[in-house]
Amino acid sequence: MKMILKSILLIQIFATSVFAQNYTFTKHIAPLVFSKCAPCHNSEGIAPFGLTNYEEVKKKGKMIKLVTGIKYMPPFFADPHYSLLADVQSLTSQEIKMIANWVDNNMPYGDKNSAIPSYQKKDTKAKPDLVLTGAKIPIAGDNTERFYHIKIPFRLPVERNVCHCELVPGNTKVVHHVNAFIYNFSEFSPISEPPFFVDGDKFKQTGDVLAYLKLYNTNGSKPQTLTASVLDYFPGMLPVTYPKGMQKMFEMGKNGAFYLNIVHYGPSPIPTTDQIKINIFFCKEPFKRKVYGHAFGSPTHIIEPTLLVPKNKIKTFKTRLEIKTDISILSVQPHAHLLCEKIKVYIKTAKNTIIPVLKIDKWDFRWQRVYKLKHPIKAPAGSNIILEGTYNNTVENPNNPYNPPQDIPESIKTKDEMLQLWFDFVAYQSGDEKIDLEQK
Repeated sequence: MKMILKSILLIQIFATSVFAQNYTFTKHIAPLVFSKCAPCHNSEGIAPFGLTNYEEVKKKGKMIKLVTGIKYMPPFFADPHYSLLADVQSLTSQEIKMIANWVDNNMPYGDKNSAIPSYQKKDTKAKPDLVLTGAKIPIAGDNTERFYHIKIPFRLPVERNVCHCELVPGNTKVVHHVNAFIYNFSEFSPISEPPFFVDGDKFKQTGDVLAYLKLYNTNGSKPQTLTASVLDYFPGMLPVTYPKGMQKMFEMGKNGAFYLNIVHYGPSPIPTTDQIKINIFFCKEPFKRKVYGHAFGSPTHIIEPTLLVPKNKIKTFKTRLEIKTDISILSVQPHAHLLCEKIKVYIKTAKNTIIPVLKIDKWDFRWQRVYKLKHPIKAPAGSNIILEGTYNNTVENPNNPYNPPQDIPESIKTKDEMLQLWFDFVAYQSGDEKIDLEQK
């Protein structure tokens, strides 16, 4: 009996060893790394090094094994059991074991005669139709966070519709988040003249900022603008696209500017600079359905109770938005700061039915991504989209910026708090719930 058990054990060990050695970069590892890691780990990504080819992945192989093994990477924090999401970046237990086995077996490349895999960044296989580059922004090396207002003017021979654009920071180490609005002006406005940026502490009123940056028509009137931002950037945020014909379109006039409202620069220990670039892709074909963006919560909406996180307490706050007409929600992006530990987004209908949208039980301030839904979720007229945030202002919270804890108010500063939700939606149509948002 002992001989039989010993033989079975040897067979299992041999089979496991052979199975592990069969993992190769070309067949098994490249598809994983390119889909789950490289969207951040590329030359324009927020990560500090690239993982876009075999040499780069092999160089970081042991580190990849470690951070995936403890589930520190990839950073995808949504609860997959609460709602059905698209483009899920988390790894399965089997995928984590596969990476570990590949590393432990000297990271074999695979069939050298097969096509060499390489990472292709989504939505940028074609060159942008237009690239706008902002002014170079000086960042003092005094470990103080700053908030800048920046304008990036443009002139076009004719008006154009934009169906996709990307904001690319020049220095991802200091850029935390950006909201960009587009202003279309009369032909002879002074927007192309300096100044092109101003420290957010210089003016308290938006009108004073716009006047300083010359974001007005020659007759002094305000420019035509959209109420919602057309372009956003947050840490961990990846480009979000929707199925063909469903576009987040906006118009660029002949004479206009992107207004980057309160660009948040994190503290830097050394003097440095940033220069933001905007890649613009014009619409090549008619779109069928326009995607809209909206935000609520901090700082303009009511939060219940008032967002003041008391010291030595764990407390939950809520904010809500009433829906006036039927809409289909496509994606959501919650926003909070260091004290936040949990986030939940759901819809409460007029009949008090709860429709789950997003749940994060381990909020991480460093990774504030957009979560695209697998299928649109209908928010019927009369319902409320509700955002809940739970904040831990105790010494047990390792992210607490104060020790001992202090009462934390609401503001855009990192050491204060916010509770905010951005979401994309379309006007509801029958059958929206069956659309696969992962389709290209």
